[in-house]
Amino acid sequence: MASPTSVGISNFAINGIALAIPQDAELTYSVPVNKREYLTSMQGVENTTSYEPTPGSISVTVRWPAGYTPSMFAGLTDAVVTFTTRFGVLVTATGCLFGDSIKVSPKENTSELEISCLSIIES
Repeated sequence: MASPTSVGISNFAINGIALAIPQDAELTYSVPVNKREYLTSMQGVENTTSYEPTPGSISVTVRWPAGYTPSMFAGLTDAVVTFTTRFGVLVTATGCLFGDSIKVSPKENTSELEISCLSIIES
């Protein structure tokens, strides 16, 4: 088991269920944004922007505690993911989906999770 801060976080939970992260794993996340670009036309660049919302994401490998299985999270459509970085930043992700397949390693008792989120707040 990794020391809590060896992967850059001090705790990690999905819907209040605390999960460990293996020492050789990484946790990365991207904050949702509203992508905007200037539009081009025959006359040049317009002072108009296109607007495309982009969801946030979390990529992480977790180790499952006794009594919990990866399939418990497969169908969730509104999960809450929380973790605290080693620098004390609390990250709360809401509206989380587990859309991609969950890769499971029975030997290591771990799973790779790709999570899509409506909102990620850092405080």
